[in-house]
Amino acid sequence: MLSLYTQVDGGGYTPLFGLSAVASNLPAGLFSPAFGDGAGAFAFFGCDTATTDRNGMAMVLLGGGAGGSNRNGGDSILRPGAKTGSGVPGKSLMQSVDATNVVAVGGTTGAETLGFFGATLVTQPADVGALTDNLSGTTDGTMQALTDPADAPASVDALRDDLVANLIPELRNNLAELTVKHNAWRSVFSAGASGLGLTA
Repeated sequence: MLSLYTQVDGGGYTPLFGLSAVASNLPAGLFSPAFGDGAGAFAFFGCDTATTDRNGMAMVLLGGGAGGSNRNGGDSILRPGAKTGSGVPGKSLMQSVDATNVVAVGGTTGAETLGFFGATLVTQPADVGALTDNLSGTTDGTMQALTDPADAPASVDALRDDLVANLIPELRNNLAELTVKHNAWRSVFSAGASGLGLTA
């Protein structure tokens, strides 16, 4: 059964449609202060807990499908409430079954905030920036083992030649590998690199 309930000023749950009587099996703590100031008006739209031996119902928020030819589908929008005065804007929360915040979205235009797994919501971090590779190293997706310098070199020049031939190129290659990986991750997360936009 799909139902819409309201609660006003801490009173009982009133069904607006769906069940003909107030359900007694709404999620515990649904209207707790975690969802507001504890004294306002709330609305609950969702599927009731099963009272027989069956699985819970799925609930889908679905934007409208397009008709005709080459038309866009409708968006599904979840938007929190605006603040007044010195208040703070509401948040859109995605929670686990025990009401723990997993994803939280808030803020206002130009100062949007996002938090994961209960962390404090933050605005979009700055772009970490790309690394410029002047190492002249080569990359193959593998960090190279580092060659130990020769034991008891005959001279300082011999030690230098050994380092230049072996260890230093390996270090260059490994640092080049890290540079490539850093820039690849930046391209995933940074809006400046056409990524997801988790950073600017």
